[in-house]
Formats: sequence, structure tokens, C-alpha cells
Amino acid sequence: MTKWIETLTKVSKIAAKRRLTYIGNPPKPRVSDHLHDQPITATRDHKAVFGVELNFLLERENGGGPVPPGTIPSIITHCLAQVEARGLTEVDRMAGATSEITQLKEAFQSW
Repeated sequence: MTKWIETLTKVSKIAAKRRLTYIGNPPKPRVSDHLHDQPITATRDHKAVFGVELNFLLERENGGGPVPPGTIPSIITHCLAQVEARGLTEVDRMAGATSEITQLKEAFQSW
């Protein structure tokens, strides 16, 4: 768990520095930036957090039993806690670098 917190801290600092370069002329996000050329195939890896069906993830986190309505995946809870703890504002408006996103995904996958 310490490893992913360190990675999250490192990526947050890098993103904060990069955001400073956008102050003069903020980038305009485009829908095409977030579209994939190929459909993503869901995986059933027992440790995977990304690329799995939401129901599979929730059932796995719930020990294979029925999932109560309104259940939120733990990764969402952890990410929101970090955003609130760090006071990151407008973080949802900034696109992350692919390398930073990959680092975060790998940290969560090995968590």
C-alpha cells in the first residue's frame, strides 16, 4: 500500500508542475482524446482493477457474495480520499500523461 501512495504522491507533484504551464492558455479537452481505436476486452485476472467488468470487481471485493446496491469499488474510494486529502482542485479537467497514468495503474494492480 505504501508503494501506491508514494507513486500517487510522485505523479501528483509532476501533474501539479505541468498544470502551471497551462495557466496562461488552458488546453481544451476533446472527446477524441479519450476514445479507443479497439474495444477493450474485459479481463478476469484475480488481481486486476482496470479492464474488468464492474460487477466482477464488486463481487470479488465482496467475497463472491451478492453486492449491495450503491456499493462503490474500493479504488474509487481510495482515489477520492487522496483528492480530498491533497486538496486537488479541477483535477478532473486535466488530462494526465500516458506514462503517469500507466504508473498509477501498475501501482493499483500490484496493491
